[in-house]
Amino acid sequence: MCTQAPETATIFFDRSPLCTLALSRYLGFAPSRLLAEEVDRVRGFS
Repeated sequence: MCTQAPETATIFFDRSPLCTLALSRYLGFAPSRLLAEEVDRVRGFS
């Protein structure tokens, strides 16, 4: 699912941070700082 925030930023929601990361990469978007931090946390890097 993709929604537009008031700031016109594109926001993606998926089942997990890893799926969201894969989707953002597939669509050519850089991951946000928050997504990158959550992916690191889920993967056990922090």
